[in-house]
Amino acid sequence: MPNAARVGGDQIPESSVNALLAAVRDDGALRCVFTAQSDTYSGAGNGNFSSSFTAQQLTDLLQLHLEDGLIAKLGLTRTAFARAAALTQLDSAFSPANYASCIPIPTGDTSPDAEQRAAAKFLAALPPAYRSLLEETETDQVVLDAHVVGLPLTEGGLHSYEQAHTAALTTACLSVILVATEQKAKALQVAIDRGADFASVARANSTDAQSGAAGGAIGCQPPEDLIPPIGGIVAALPTGTVSSPVHANGSWVLFEVTSREGVAQLSDVERALFDAANAQALKAVAAYAKAVGVAVNPAYGAPSIGSSGALVNPPVGPADALLYNPTAVSPTSAG
Repeated sequence: MPNAARVGGDQIPESSVNALLAAVRDDGALRCVFTAQSDTYSGAGNGNFSSSFTAQQLTDLLQLHLEDGLIAKLGLTRTAFARAAALTQLDSAFSPANYASCIPIPTGDTSPDAEQRAAAKFLAALPPAYRSLLEETETDQVVLDAHVVGLPLTEGGLHSYEQAHTAALTTACLSVILVATEQKAKALQVAIDRGADFASVARANSTDAQSGAAGGAIGCQPPEDLIPPIGGIVAALPTGTVSSPVHANGSWVLFEVTSREGVAQLSDVERALFDAANAQALKAVAAYAKAVGVAVNPAYGAPSIGSSGALVNPPVGPADALLYNPTAVSPTSAG
C-alpha cells in the first residue's frame, strides 16, 4: 500500500490514515463528538469520508510525527508524569460539560469527580488507533510545553511554577456598576465607601441590565485576562474595596473584587502552564517541519507549514472521486 505522507525520512502509510477513519466509522460516541465540533465527516458519495475530514486526520498524524521527531532531536523523555499530565488534559478536553449528549454522566452520579470519570471512560473505550493518537499527541505536547519554559515535569516542578506565577493562577471574582457619567460614578463610589451595599447600588443604578440584576456580579477570571488598564486596576484592588471610576467601552465603571481564588489542584496548574507555553512549543514544531521537510500524497491534498506545524490542504473535488473509505460503509449518526 502506498504512503500517505512523509516527514523527513519517516513514512506515514495509508494504513495509518485508514485506521483512524475506521475508528470514526465504528465508534458512535466519537462521531457524536465530531458532530458537536461541527466537523463534517461524510463524503459526497455513499460510503465515503469527506476530503477535508480525511486531510485533517492526516494532519493530526503529521503533527504527531513532527512532535516525535523534535522530541528525539532534543533528547527529551516522555516520563510517566508527562503521560499522567496528558491524560488529565484529555479528561478536561472531553468533559461531559463540553459534550453532554456524547459523553453523559451516569444518572444519579453527583460525585465531584463524575465528569472526569465519564471522560476517562469515553477515552478508554475509543478504538486503539484513535486513543493512541490522542494520548501520544497530548503527551508530546506536554513534554514540549514544559521544555520551552524550562520546567521539570515533576510534582515539585509544577509547585515551583505555581509559586512563580501566582498572579496568573489566581482569579478575581468581580462585581461592577456601569453608569453614563464620571460624576454619577463618583457619587456612587462615595455612597459605597460610606456603607451602602455594592450589590444594592448595582441593582438600582447600573446601566448594564444583566450584571445589575445579579447585584453587579460578573464571575471570576485572572486579572491578566482583562483588557488594560482594567487588569492592573483589578490586580491591585484590595478585596472588598470599590475602585475609583474607570472609563471603558463608553461607560464609567466601578469595580469590586468580592473574593480571590487560587488554583484548586495541580491539574489547574498544568492547564495554565501548557496554555501559556503551547504557542511557543508549536513554533518550534513548525521550525522543525521546515528543517526536515514534509511531503503528502496528492490524493490527500497538498502540504503547507504554518505557525503551528504542518497542515494538509484537501484536494478540490468530491470526496468519493478522490478518497476511498476503509470498508465502504457510510458513517452514521452517533447511537
